[in-house]
This record gives sequence, C-alpha cells and structure tokens, in this order.
Amino acid sequence: MPPSGRPGGQQRFSDLAIETALTLRLVFHSPLRQTEGFLRSILTMMRAGLVAPDHTTLSRRTQSVDVTAHNRPAKGPLHLIVDSTGLSVIGEGEWAAAKHGGRGIRGWRSSIWVSTVPA
Repeated sequence: MPPSGRPGGQQRFSDLAIETALTLRLVFHSPLRQTEGFLRSILTMMRAGLVAPDHTTLSRRTQSVDVTAHNRPAKGPLHLIVDSTGLSVIGEGEWAAAKHGGRGIRGWRSSIWVSTVPA
C-alpha cells in the first residue's frame, strides 16, 4: 500500500484482502484466528506467495471495511466453474463425546467456491 501521509504504520493489506477474509469469516461462522489459519492454508495450497492477514489486523480493520453481499445483475449468460467441498464442524462437546461417550455437537458444512471464466 502507498504511504497515506498519516502518522503510524502503513497498511500492509488492501481493503479487498481484509474484506475477503471477513467474508470467509461470515460464511463459515468462524473466529478471527480460525479465519486467519484457513486463509493461510488456502494461500499455501495455491502457492500464491502471499501472506494472510493476522487476526489482530482483521480485528482492527473490521471497523473500517464494510462487508456487503455482492449481487450480479443478470445481463446475458454467465459461465461458472464450481468446486464443492465438505467441511466437518466440530462443536465444543466433540472431545467430551470421544472421551466419555455420548453424542457431542456434530455437523457438516458445505462450501462452494465459484470463479467466473471469460467466454
């Protein structure tokens, strides 16, 4: 990011990077530390050579970045490539169920990653 001319450290991550991380947080209902780790894992698997924002940066920038839903108006055909992945959700009682028996809080979430491809 270019210098802002204000005192203090300069922003290391763009508003778009912060908005992307916060959108992932909203989609998966995860805390900031888990969102940081998830984004770091995605960037590592992609071999993008990028650094994920840490949870403290996400916390500070949450106040200044507006996370809104993006709707695309229907203007002609849209070509999509869709990849669906299931993620296991482990509740706070999961470890107790394994240790003491019984049913813990279990669930399953499905995430869909969509990317547009030029026709």
